[in-house]
Amino acid sequence: MKRHWSLFALGVLLLAPSAWAEFAYSAYFCREALLDDGSTLSSLPLAYADGTPAAGETLAFLYVVPEAGVAFTEEDSPPFTFASDGTVTLGEGAARVVWAAMGDVESPNHGVALGADGLPALNYVNGFGFCTANWPAEAGEPPATAYLYVIHFDTRAVDPATGEMTVAAPVVSGDKGPAPLSAWGATLCEVFSWPTMGPGVAEYLNLPYEGEGNVRLAAAEQPVAPITELVVEGETLTDPDAIAAALAPAVSGFAAAEDEEGDPVFTFSFAPARVPEATTYTLWTSDRLDGGWMTFDALLQQKGLAQSGGVRYTKWRIQKEGSVAIPRLPDEDTRFYRLRGDIDVGTNESVKGE
Repeated sequence: MKRHWSLFALGVLLLAPSAWAEFAYSAYFCREALLDDGSTLSSLPLAYADGTPAAGETLAFLYVVPEAGVAFTEEDSPPFTFASDGTVTLGEGAARVVWAAMGDVESPNHGVALGADGLPALNYVNGFGFCTANWPAEAGEPPATAYLYVIHFDTRAVDPATGEMTVAAPVVSGDKGPAPLSAWGATLCEVFSWPTMGPGVAEYLNLPYEGEGNVRLAAAEQPVAPITELVVEGETLTDPDAIAAALAPAVSGFAAAEDEEGDPVFTFSFAPARVPEATTYTLWTSDRLDGGWMTFDALLQQKGLAQSGGVRYTKWRIQKEGSVAIPRLPDEDTRFYRLRGDIDVGTNESVKGE
């Protein structure tokens, strides 16, 4: 591939690891690195589709082995997809995917967590830090060709009771990405060929300008694929209705009440689905049962009761029993509410009416 940047660049000597695997990729990041001219340089943060830093998320590395005669380019869509439960599925032209071994060929880890500034939580020396993605020893001898992708995730979700936005716990090992997952981004970093590939490749990621050896990472904006297979208590489900049923939370106790300030509200309690980590949920509403559904957040904004972009009732993470109060709208005699999963598998929802 084209980007093989000298590690003497920027007036700083960066030493590659003394031991390298047949396929080894060192990803360098900068955090306020001091340059020879007295200026500083920092990698851009990994970002969500809306441009905000993806703090607390996971950065992972994935090798893709192509089918015979197939080649991938930077302009192609990634030859894999992720479902909301973190499952990775092969795309057209991909014969196999292998999570990279981080730091050492024997390591079970395939990723690193992102810090508050959206950069990997690494050991930065003189402003520079690196992580090495190796072809893992457990995957056997490297194939003739492998493509290495760097991936980061969008797992933002809202706590139904508090409205607090959180991300899923970083997942840096295992055969899945983090969950529940709402979007992801992937960038082709390097093409490896065995046995002609020389010592491990080292490149800088996300420097704020284009240059040789500089890889700019795509934002986490790829939507998740529908869940077509779900393991529930050891049983693998493939029927969409069965998957939807396993992802449907229980909703009960819907009643009119008043909050602490005496304002009218509706309260309802809920229990998580059988597989609570597979999806988030959004509260929808309509004034009739046969159609006209919209998100409750959108209705509140329409009525001037919430700011544009508010997500208090959107992308709920429901992983334990709880209860929540929602505002009761004035001058309305009938309104229905639907708690709908944020994935495409069927009718995984619960409906309540005033």
